[in-house]
Amino acid sequence: MERIRTNCKQKVNVSTNEKKQQPIRLDFGSGYIRRPGFLRVDIDPNIDADIQCDIKNLNQFDKNFANEIICSHTIEHIDRKYLFQILRDFFKILKNHGTLTIITPDTYRVSYDWIHNKINDCCYEKIMLGSDPSATPYMLHKNLFWEKKLRRYLEITGFTNIQRKETNNKYELQLIAKKEI
Repeated sequence: MERIRTNCKQKVNVSTNEKKQQPIRLDFGSGYIRRPGFLRVDIDPNIDADIQCDIKNLNQFDKNFANEIICSHTIEHIDRKYLFQILRDFFKILKNHGTLTIITPDTYRVSYDWIHNKINDCCYEKIMLGSDPSATPYMLHKNLFWEKKLRRYLEITGFTNIQRKETNNKYELQLIAKKEI
């Protein structure tokens, strides 16, 4: 897929021919991770993202633009007051039958293990607060999620067929949801 080099102020545009040939897959908050087949979207100017923008302002994306969105370890870094708007924007950006995957720390599981002395205080704090808040201004966790809470947020914003998928990390919560109109 040809890279789209843009920032928040420009409309994201992919040629009609390219839209027909390949699905558009967006990785919001990609950081330094490069997932094959995904356009990287990140706010950090130090990241070589395909699209540099703030997840709290996604007006540059057209309705029904993408087939798939992944948002891995990003929404926990966003103030709660922006969460519904971000999820509504994801819903708007996705095509019908599009897929949204959200991966975030599972605060229920990590808290359960901490209370039952299965993990130490340092590990608990690292998962709950973010790995190293001094690394970049975007690393501090501002929101906490567990399955029931995230599932409800997705349902309220219109997503259906919400499924949990286990990952190799016991303390990750991964929900996959569909946009079906």
